[in-house]
Amino acid sequence: GTATFVHKRLFNGEENVQVARSVSEAIDSTQEVKRAQREGRFQFIQFKDFDLVNTYVPNCGWTKEQKLVRQEWDEDMKLLLSKRKEKTSKPLIWTGDLNVAHTSFDSTNEHFFRNEWDRDSKRHSSKESYNLAIPPEDRGIPGFSDNERKRFQDLLDTGELFDAWRKINPTSSAKFSAEDAAFTWRGTPAVQNRFKARFEGMGQRLDYFLISKSIADKLEDCKILGYGTQRLGFLGSDHCPVILHLRSWDSTEREKIKTHKT
Repeated sequence: GTATFVHKRLFNGEENVQVARSVSEAIDSTQEVKRAQREGRFQFIQFKDFDLVNTYVPNCGWTKEQKLVRQEWDEDMKLLLSKRKEKTSKPLIWTGDLNVAHTSFDSTNEHFFRNEWDRDSKRHSSKESYNLAIPPEDRGIPGFSDNERKRFQDLLDTGELFDAWRKINPTSSAKFSAEDAAFTWRGTPAVQNRFKARFEGMGQRLDYFLISKSIADKLEDCKILGYGTQRLGFLGSDHCPVILHLRSWDSTEREKIKTHKT
């Protein structure tokens, strides 16, 4: 499941913490969304100084039906970000497994992942038949298609958000190796040591902290805690933790937040 652990001091005893458990529930007050999301996990938590969104975004999968599930989720999330912006200027932090590698820099094997096809399900007899069935903009391993990346950028633009880890580690810097702490997902090793699994040693960056541009000056650090082809720091999962450090708000900044639209 999806859980949020919060230090008691954040509450300050001044106001209740409000939690919505789905994208649709978070937008219900706008009466814009009629459908309920079938997949994914979502928490929307309101604190005094900022709002927090914690999500597991549905995997895009290989089928047209699953791709539609993901597309609908992205559309609802975009609506949430848009409607929220109309109602408040309070900063937003969005974190979780967002199931997309935003750019070509966000994996160890861009070409390999972009050219993967649905080979295991037996829905397609060959890569050629897969290519005939799937439009070019939807091809590739889930998280790497053109459409997923385009919608993710659209969400960043709509929410006026930036990628905290990428801000600390710009693409203009040296390209990271497979051993670096730069990828939050790692391919699992083979069960038998004499074999190598298809994605073993490969990495993807799928987990993020996205932050309102209005508090960019508060970003101190953002680190990926797992690293290496041996998955050090992954704690038994195929995903590892990401940690964010922000500078605290002072009294003047809190007063400004109180004057924002509500």
